[in-house]
Amino acid sequence: MIEFYKNGGFFMHPVFLLGILTLVFNILHLKEKEKDYSGVVKWLLIATFFLGILGTTVGFYEAGIYVKQWTTAKIGKSIGIAVITTAFAAFWCTINAILYSMSLRPSRKAKA
Repeated sequence: MIEFYKNGGFFMHPVFLLGILTLVFNILHLKEKEKDYSGVVKWLLIATFFLGILGTTVGFYEAGIYVKQWTTAKIGKSIGIAVITTAFAAFWCTINAILYSMSLRPSRKAKA
């Protein structure tokens, strides 16, 4: 797991931090019904996924610049960094979107 994180490049750090921050706000949103964190959670989800896409773009750009100078192994590593960053952002967004959707369900008390 640590190799996966290290191979993802620089953008793994902000994606990880935003994923954890979104998770914290999701838990607060589920526990504290009087405070509405839905706007914060939505924007953090968007920011997390955007940073994953940005990491992908940087990885592909780097591979494209050096395509004539690098060996196949270096180009493959750069493309791998791009794919890993997007997958990591998608992981955090999926987990947090599922948690957020749990808070949108009407409670049983409201139906009674």
